[in-house]
Amino acid sequence: MIRKLGTLCKAVLISTIWSYAYFHIVHFIFLHIWKFDIIFTEYWVAFAKFWNSGGVINKFKEVMFIVALFAAIPIWLYTLIKLLKLKYINMLIYPINTYNNYITKKYGADSSRIMFKNLGTGKKDLTIEEMVQLKLKETERKGEKELEATKIRNIIQEKIRNKK
Repeated sequence: MIRKLGTLCKAVLISTIWSYAYFHIVHFIFLHIWKFDIIFTEYWVAFAKFWNSGGVINKFKEVMFIVALFAAIPIWLYTLIKLLKLKYINMLIYPINTYNNYITKKYGADSSRIMFKNLGTGKKDLTIEEMVQLKLKETERKGEKELEATKIRNIIQEKIRNKK
């Protein structure tokens, strides 16, 4: 019951804020592009007279005005639904998670230490000890590859020195 009440409060708050902001955005667009104030009835009466007297809409600006009129409410509803589906706590925690992942990659990715964050959870049937052993073997393989690379570098350096 409390969870539903919290969801309802969130929906009312987001809907109110978005509706207010969207109305002002649309009002600003209509006022500055088409000089049409959607608040005052005089503008709507003038538009109705034009429409009822058989006014022809043939300019691109006029066509876009009609498209904007018809698209205003569907765009408002679509964005409202998208805003209601967002998880705002994830947006608040995102900087902390990003910093944590950065530090983990910076200091833990190439180290010989075992970090539980790097173990992964793809294999459900392995115990912690088995996962640690697998991680140790992977680390040893990386060390062997580094030794081989060092040997190859030394051989190339000696060949370069011998040619000089």
